Amino acid sequence: MDAYVALGLIGQQEVAQALGVNVTDLTCLGHVLGAGESPCPPGTWPNASTSPPAP
Repeated sequence: MDAYVALGLIGQQEVAQALGVNVTDLTCLGHVLGAGESPCPPGTWPNASTSPPAP
């Protein structure tokens, strides 16, 4: 199992390098693309019934 996790991290790093971004930015991009056609506007919390976690 550890080998699969390690391979996933290496693959993610290689994709990030190929795109010229860091792994954090790549993860962010994945979440934005996963939001589909109606992403949340900046500065809003996705579920209005809950508050964002405290920093």
